[in-house]
This record gives sequence, C-alpha cells and structure tokens, in this order.
Amino acid sequence: MESIINELHSIGAIKFGEFVLKSGLVSPIYFDLRGVISYPKLMNQLVEQVWCKKEEAKFDYICGVPYTALPLASVLSVQHNVPMLLKRKEAKDYGTKKMVEGIFQPGNKCLVVEDVITSGNSVLETVKLLRDLGLEVEDVILVLDREQGGIDNLLNHGVRPHVLTSASEVLNVLNKAGKISDDVVRRTLDFLHKNPEPIPPPAVMEHSRRFMPFSKRVNHCVNPVAKKLLEIIEEKKTNLCVSADVTTTKELLELAEKVGPEICVLKTHMDIIKDFSGETACMLVGLAMKHNFLLLEDRKFADIGNTVKMQYTSGKFFISSWADLVTVHTISGPGVLQALKEAAFDANKPRGCVIIGELSSAGNLITADYSSASMVLAAEHFDFVSGFVSQNSLSSRPGLIHFTPGVSLGCNGDNLGQQYSDPDHVVTQRGSDVIIVGRGIIMDANPGEAARKYKEAAWAAYEKRLLAAVPNK
Repeated sequence: MESIINELHSIGAIKFGEFVLKSGLVSPIYFDLRGVISYPKLMNQLVEQVWCKKEEAKFDYICGVPYTALPLASVLSVQHNVPMLLKRKEAKDYGTKKMVEGIFQPGNKCLVVEDVITSGNSVLETVKLLRDLGLEVEDVILVLDREQGGIDNLLNHGVRPHVLTSASEVLNVLNKAGKISDDVVRRTLDFLHKNPEPIPPPAVMEHSRRFMPFSKRVNHCVNPVAKKLLEIIEEKKTNLCVSADVTTTKELLELAEKVGPEICVLKTHMDIIKDFSGETACMLVGLAMKHNFLLLEDRKFADIGNTVKMQYTSGKFFISSWADLVTVHTISGPGVLQALKEAAFDANKPRGCVIIGELSSAGNLITADYSSASMVLAAEHFDFVSGFVSQNSLSSRPGLIHFTPGVSLGCNGDNLGQQYSDPDHVVTQRGSDVIIVGRGIIMDANPGEAARKYKEAAWAAYEKRLLAAVPNK
C-alpha cells in the first residue's frame, strides 16, 4: 500500500489545505479517489489490493457504493469473474424504476465495496437496500478509513469492515517519504480525532437482524406476538419449534407435554386430527401456558379475503380463538393479510401471521420474485406479520422472525421431496431464527430427549452466529 498511497498523493487524490465538508466543517485533508479512473495501472493495483481482502469475506455478488466505488466493483467483477450488482443513487421515474440492477437470488451474499468511509452512512444506505431485497450483506471492503466513526457505525449495524488503509497510515507514509511535515501530521490527526462525523440514531439506520441478540430485537417488534415469542426464546434459551404432525388428540397432547419444556413454538395441523373438538384446542392452550410456548397453526391461508376471514374465525376449528400465529401464502394478494388482521382485531386478542416466503420441498414453484413481493406486502402489514417461513434470510428487520423447516440432525431427505439441513447450517449460514423439526423428534422413542438435543444444537448455532459478528481486531 505504501507505493499506492504515494501515487495517490502524486495524482492529487490525497490533498492538504482547507476543504469544506458536507457537514460544514473545514478539513485540513481531503481524499478524492474519483480521478483514479484516469490511471489504469494505478486502478489495477488498487483493485488487486481490494481483492486480497476478499479472503476474509464470503459472497456471491459485488456491489460498489455509488459513485466512486462503481469503477472498482466493475473491474473486480470482470477480472475475477464475480457477478456485479449496480446500485443507483436514485431511481429513474420511467422504465423499471429499479434501484438495483442485475440478476440475483434472495438469500445469496453480496460484498459491498467503498472507497472512503467517514460516517459510514452511505455504505449503510446501500447495505439496507440490498438487505431489503433479500440479499445477505455481512462484509464491506473499504479502501480508506478517515477514522471519524464510520467503522464503529458499521459494526453497530451488523456489518464487518475490511480496511485497506487508514488516514493515520496515509499520513505516516507521506511523512516518511518527506511529502508532508510533522506539523501537518499532528494537525490533521488532531482534526480527524476531535471531529467524528454525526451518526444517525438506530431508528434511522436499521440494525442487522442476524447479528442482534434476541433480547435486543424485542424492542424492534411491531407485532405483539413476535415480541412475546422473542421474550420466550430468550427466557427459555430455545429457538426450537416442533411440528406436531400427529393424527389424534391423545398423541397431540402427549407430545406437547413431553416437548413443551424444550420449545418456543408448537406447530400444528389441526385438520389432520381425526377427533378434533373444542376441548382439544382448550387443553392444548393449557399446556402452552403451562410450558410457556406459542401455538402456530400451519393453515397456509391462501384464498380471497372474505373466505379467509371465515376460515380463520369460524367452522370446526375456530382457529382465531386459540392459535397465536397462523401461516399464510400471499399468492392471492394483500387482501388475505388485511382480512386476517381485521379478524384478529375483532377478536381483541394478540395474534400474528407468518408469511410463507420459501418452501423446503424440491421442485416447489415459489420464485425469487414471489419472495420479494411477499416482503413488500409484509412491510405494509408489520403490525400483524411476525415473520417468514423461509430457507434463507429474507429481511434484515430485527422485528421479523425467520422460521426454517426441513431441519434434521441425521437425515438428508425423504422420497416425497422433503430436503433436510442440520441446525448449525440453517442458523449460522442461512440466518434462520427458529428451526422447525417434525419427524426427527415426533418419531423418536423419546421425543422429549430428542427435542432437548435439537434445542441445544439450535441455541449453540445462534450463539455461534452472534460471535461471528465480532471482527478480529
């Protein structure tokens, strides 16, 4: 980096004097890397230094923060055959009106590249947009840190920074080369360290869901059931949901009694209970209160609003009277969410829904566009939406909970298309919050003991995920 720093100074990319910043402060130093595009050899050297940092990050795409980092990202993409995404500074008022151009799949990882970081707000704007589109953004490579608070800002929002050089190093290199005096070094460092850039409060820049403890995410919940669930998870130290795929009331209640102490949610399919009655639901609610877990009826509502409202509030199962949460497909549009929300409001009970964003079965027809559209609908109904059923992370919002089915400690799949993953992979790599386990527990000779093993594995994976957010300093 020493030769690059000296070359940047010689082409005027590093300037000394008096420069008015966006904040209104007058800075004795100014970094302007935009001119590097006119020096191909230097650009290539800089790109290779950025690429060396990629060993510390995992990613499927590269995205440069507009505008100065766009050339860096473009050269990286072409030279190293990594797909690039282009983030616009502002959306056009015609055409597709997209803010991000490129082909991508929600759940994949994107590496962000930036030239100079001051407060970090520009980086976080790009990170937030990419996360809102369903991409995982965990790492950003920065050419230069002005040392005015930006790095801490990124860390506070669940982003790991990888820095090529800093203002201090630049000053030392140029001083060593005889290009600036000791007095310039002293005055510049004094200005940088005494004038940190203002950082917006957490409400302005969203925290990363994946790297925030459940205990802190509680305050970000809009839906009261989501809040209650996170409180249960933290209190019981369990992010396990058992899928009670049994066919009689006796089996259902016995299973709930055995696994109740180990779970945060019991997922039911009441329409397969042969002898279901109001007493079945009443006794199950009693066990949920006894062992402190929530009830999720996996009804997968998908009809028009009026029909869904009747399915939810009446009929044999009278779901709204006992289920804390229900699953819903958004295929029929926003009416299904509005209908369920109105019915829950009429019942005057804390209720929520979980949107089916992705499925674990092979060959399912849910596309990336469908998942993205479901996220948009969720944003319009945060007061009722508690989270998603998904295979990957669909949102960075801390108040939304991700449930992932198809989890097993020792099975890869079945002959009907179900695909399984282990708890560690699902929680640490895919970003799930709550694992959903069915046959791995209910078919075990000792369901309570099996539930305990899954609970411990899932919680260990969650703690591992939190530790991964702490960079090596």
